[in-house]
Amino acid sequence: MLLMYKNGSVTYAAETAHQANEAKIGTNAKLVLQSDTTANIKNLDLAEGAQALIHNDLDKITTLNTDNITGKGDIIKTGSGLLILSGDIQNSGKTDIQQGTLELNGTLDGNLNISAGSRLTGSGQVSGNSVWKAGSTIAPQTTSGNRSRSSSFTPETLRFASVTAEDGTSVELRIGNHNNDVGSWSSDKLLISGDITTNTLNMNIPVNLTLLESGSDKAGATDTNNNGKYDADEGISLIQVGGKARLGLFKAANEVTVGGSPYKYTLVAIDKGDSVAEEKSGRYRWQ
Repeated sequence: MLLMYKNGSVTYAAETAHQANEAKIGTNAKLVLQSDTTANIKNLDLAEGAQALIHNDLDKITTLNTDNITGKGDIIKTGSGLLILSGDIQNSGKTDIQQGTLELNGTLDGNLNISAGSRLTGSGQVSGNSVWKAGSTIAPQTTSGNRSRSSSFTPETLRFASVTAEDGTSVELRIGNHNNDVGSWSSDKLLISGDITTNTLNMNIPVNLTLLESGSDKAGATDTNNNGKYDADEGISLIQVGGKARLGLFKAANEVTVGGSPYKYTLVAIDKGDSVAEEKSGRYRWQ
């Protein structure tokens, strides 16, 4: 089925499901998705000036599944609910999370804006520049993989090309401590291949770390060579930055312990020059 909307707007009403092989949204036209709508559109084209507007209320989930989104139009998310966006999103327009949560499961070629109070989750990749506004949150996790126990934990990764971060943004990462061997633990990851530009010289981006078995005895030492120091090949890698960024920009918001264990874990910044062979970017390790 081919759907063409040359002007005006078409609305997919709340709690409805829709399917199309192809949809073309013309210049200045709008495709509107409301709360609890599911839209499976194999190929969606947004002309220059067109908009895909997704609004959903608190505790509501709207889903847009595509193979491809092309064109020069914009994707705008409003409302405090969750939008799950999947596919190869090739359009050169902006994606603007004005409110609520966007779960990105796919690739996004254009620029991304995450407004204050909004969240980006998922396991996707942003190839354009990402703006993290003050009060925004970055949390690699998906609805299906959001588990509270490490035995069923699915770690996720969010990848970015370049980032402009404002003071007051934050990151959330989960760590699955399923045994006493810290080196084998799984975790969410944040990978940034380019630069991070900040609006404040000495700002920090707090990283909220959650151990999924924090009340258990599943803990162990990260100082494997017993030299009493933080070494580049110890612990597990959580954040990697391939471009320019101030060392120590990311800082643990909390010191984590496991039950009655004597071990305390935090986030340690490792300079590029100290990287081990298999990880040549600057990074932050859990130690």
